Amino acid sequence: MPTDFASLAFRALMLSSLPDAFETVTPPSAFQKLAADANSPEVLSHRVNVLTRLVISLLAEVEALRSAQLASPQAKEAYVKAWLETNVLVNNSADPSTGQQKLLDRWFASDAQVPEEAAMLKRLGLDEEAVKQNLAQVDAARERT
Repeated sequence: MPTDFASLAFRALMLSSLPDAFETVTPPSAFQKLAADANSPEVLSHRVNVLTRLVISLLAEVEALRSAQLASPQAKEAYVKAWLETNVLVNNSADPSTGQQKLLDRWFASDAQVPEEAAMLKRLGLDEEAVKQNLAQVDAARERT
């Protein structure tokens, strides 16, 4: 499998839940369209939107982890352990997928119907009711803005 940035970015584009013109296109067809129109304004705009969302999600995650780290010595210890494990994961290309692909698998839900936020909340151990409640709060915040 390709491991270059373009391939990873394409995967992020296809797994993204952003509403766009590619939403109803199967990944092979979408790849052909992206390859044919790689420099079209529509495709470039879509890529910028996806990458912007990804960067904002990463910054939010980093801020949450840093805040937890500053709050208690146990959190700092857990953060260091998790960072070291993630560093190994990103560099582990054993089996058919690369370390970068393994990292993307943690970020993007395998089920396109499940928002990435819900997948992360479940990964953090929240029950279904807590996930629904948080997503409702997120929807309410989006409606206000």
